[in-house]
Amino acid sequence: MTKQEKINIAWSEIDSEFYGLASEEGWRRNSGVKYDTWDGRFQVNNMFHRPKSLEGIENNKGWIKINSESDLPKEIGNYDIFTKENELSVGFYSEENNPIKKYWIDNITHWQPSLKREIPLY
Repeated sequence: MTKQEKINIAWSEIDSEFYGLASEEGWRRNSGVKYDTWDGRFQVNNMFHRPKSLEGIENNKGWIKINSESDLPKEIGNYDIFTKENELSVGFYSEENNPIKKYWIDNITHWQPSLKREIPLY
């Protein structure tokens, strides 16, 4: 799914007459609004509003979508991954290891750096 498809789906679930008149981040102007933008379904930003389901769309909530080899991580390490089977996991990536690189291209749709976890102090 593309960003624009997600925006169109989110808006069409709220407004059956939505014709793609939203910004790149899903915002629409409040003028001429035929529904209550304060009913809890929307984020409101000055003169604009959008469905709450689009919160975080600016950066895909920190996930990098793999469309081509150039979208793969640049550093060796562990990453949070999302697979084509809609599974969330942790995966190791190494650009020098061709079988790992091929696995990522064939099976992983999104990745983001894993959070560095600290051990408890007490």
